[in-house]
Amino acid sequence: MQEDIRYIKAPENDFIVKGAQQLVSPFWGIHILGLLILLGLAGFEYRSNQLQGNADLRRSVQAMQQARKRLKHTRKLAEDSPELRSQLHQCIIGFIGARLQVAENALDIAGVKSLLEQHAVPEDLIGETEAFLHGLTMDRFAPGAVQRSAAEWIDVTHKLLQRLGRTL
Repeated sequence: MQEDIRYIKAPENDFIVKGAQQLVSPFWGIHILGLLILLGLAGFEYRSNQLQGNADLRRSVQAMQQARKRLKHTRKLAEDSPELRSQLHQCIIGFIGARLQVAENALDIAGVKSLLEQHAVPEDLIGETEAFLHGLTMDRFAPGAVQRSAAEWIDVTHKLLQRLGRTL
């Protein structure tokens, strides 16, 4: 009789102990990540709609990108290229005009100075910008008057753009 009925061996328990936190971290992590992605996409869509409806805001936001593109173009030009100094001048004037919603062709050195003063830019930065534009104009129209190489002009332009970008 003992051979007819055999002992049924119980399987090992794979149950989760009450209070165990095995599934909680990945579960909530995936949901929070999905929510963050959704919020990011909604923010991107909102900002895109803002920029699409407002040309001045779009121009102001893209000012630094345009300036960097011009600066990158000037790095490819030759040292004695007449276009080099013109591009650097246009880079600074274009950046200031785009950030302050003024047409670049209407800006000259005095106009830039007065515009920067109206927007509460520090005096040292106004003086540096004015001196830069004067020196660049002298080098453009009277070659040899200012003894700077193209690499120096590009470096000074890059630093000035960074300072103006933080201020404007």
